[in-house]
Amino acid sequence: MIPLTQPWQVLHFWNPDGTFAGWYVNLESEKHRDRLGLVAVDWHLDLLISADYEVEWKDEDEAAAAVQTEYLREEDLVRARSAGDLIAADPRSFIRDLGLWHLSYPPKTPEPALELPPGWDVP
Repeated sequence: MIPLTQPWQVLHFWNPDGTFAGWYVNLESEKHRDRLGLVAVDWHLDLLISADYEVEWKDEDEAAAAVQTEYLREEDLVRARSAGDLIAADPRSFIRDLGLWHLSYPPKTPEPALELPPGWDVP
């Protein structure tokens, strides 16, 4: 789900046996459209919400490192943390507000892992 006005997008994940694994919340700037499609800035900081609503912060080290470069501003990391804190405070409500459509639309068959093409690692 990619809500344009929110500082996040949500991905749904299933286990190899087809059971629902949880939600991955990518914290990012609000989106806007340009001639190529949707544009957003990834704030590097993310959340995992398990199927039983346990919350785990992801990529805190990556976000801290990005602030040390010109890629991520400190104020954006503060916004990411604030958005994540709101979600983590009540993950059940956050997910309920998104809708539980994943319960009606599980993957039909497990997808095999994608393979990288030969030579992908050769400069």
